[in-house]
Amino acid sequence: MRTELQYRSLPWIWTLFLIFVLAVGRTASSAESAYGWLTLPFLGFVLLTYLSFFADNRDPVRYRWTLLALRGRKWFEVVSGIPWWIISYIFAAVSAVAIAWSLADLAGVESTQEPTPAVRMFIMAIQHPSASLALVMLFMLRDLLVLLWLSCSPWRSKADVAGIIYLALAYWPLAAILWISDMTHLLPVVAPIATGNVGADFVPIGIELAFAVFLFYARWREITRLKPR
Repeated sequence: MRTELQYRSLPWIWTLFLIFVLAVGRTASSAESAYGWLTLPFLGFVLLTYLSFFADNRDPVRYRWTLLALRGRKWFEVVSGIPWWIISYIFAAVSAVAIAWSLADLAGVESTQEPTPAVRMFIMAIQHPSASLALVMLFMLRDLLVLLWLSCSPWRSKADVAGIIYLALAYWPLAAILWISDMTHLLPVVAPIATGNVGADFVPIGIELAFAVFLFYARWREITRLKPR
């Protein structure tokens, strides 16, 4: 309501809620390692990033005001204008770093039994935990940029539907086809699962991310005419 009325307010409630999610994950688990108790909060932060993104009105004018406030060093306006999904993304990123640090000694884990496809995909991820978590954050950043581009497009009123369709098509069909076709070495192209090959893991998402940045920046310059100083 305050946003609709164009009031400025610090996002402390949302930040406290994310801290509460972190606290619940810590108290609900008896594990001592960061991996043991941070996994569920991390997944929660990832989910909350997408949910808070779709819940945001994603008004380019409001985002532009925040950037102008940043240039003018008006810190209260900057903090009050930060979208909640950025705060959630930061929590997810910090959690990913902590989990990767905790999982560093699990690289190369092998299973003694024949696992199911879902378990095998999970094993692939934890065999290279740092790379897989880095890919998760890069894929999320790509998705957010594409969704922002859709939100700034002329069909903004249908951006949510288009975004949900994009997310559905970006992951499930292609990843399933590659998995069924036994081409798991190509999974990093469509899913945040590391294979151990740095080039194969990060070059595809790097290209996708660069293209997403180009699309969003071009659209942003077109609708805001915000020129660099």
